[in-house]
Amino acid sequence: MQRPGRAINPYDVVLKQLDETAERIGVGKDILEILKHPRRILIVSVPIRMDDGSVGLHRVSGSAQQGEGAL
Repeated sequence: MQRPGRAINPYDVVLKQLDETAERIGVGKDILEILKHPRRILIVSVPIRMDDGSVGLHRVSGSAQQGEGAL
């Protein structure tokens, strides 16, 4: 439970969710550690012109753990 006046750290929330999910689906601790600490992450935002003329952003991300040649 959060203490009053203390800000929520989104990274800590994600790590807790990852731990809980990994336990529920039976992910091994070795795989869990890889997921928690990726070696390299690439995030690309591509502007897309929609049919109605508006512009939206499409974000794509990947990590070195996704396999050889993924990045």
